[in-house]
Amino acid sequence: PLPPLFTPKEVSAAISSSPTRKAPGHDLIVQPLLKHLPRKGLVFLTQVYNAIMRTTHYPHQWKHATVILIPKPNGSKADPANYRPISLLPLLSKIFERLLLSRLLGHLESCIP
Repeated sequence: PLPPLFTPKEVSAAISSSPTRKAPGHDLIVQPLLKHLPRKGLVFLTQVYNAIMRTTHYPHQWKHATVILIPKPNGSKADPANYRPISLLPLLSKIFERLLLSRLLGHLESCIP
């Protein structure tokens, strides 16, 4: 059976619980933009997420990250070993993952004593 559809209320809660001061992915969408979506935009985004669940097709663009290098505090910037990579994923994919996580946790809590 198909899992229950996401609701605009769930999508709005997932957006609101996302950190506000995070760097955007390659799509340049930031959390405050999504947080202030009008109702029609929220309904459309909910339909997109439900279509992903129905078709099991995850958007190809959401699978790509922008990797940036952050220098470690006490090292030579000339040494490549003194950098750590950070992967910046598109916010729309992170919101979808947050929605899935809440569903999975709810299911697991009912299955695992």
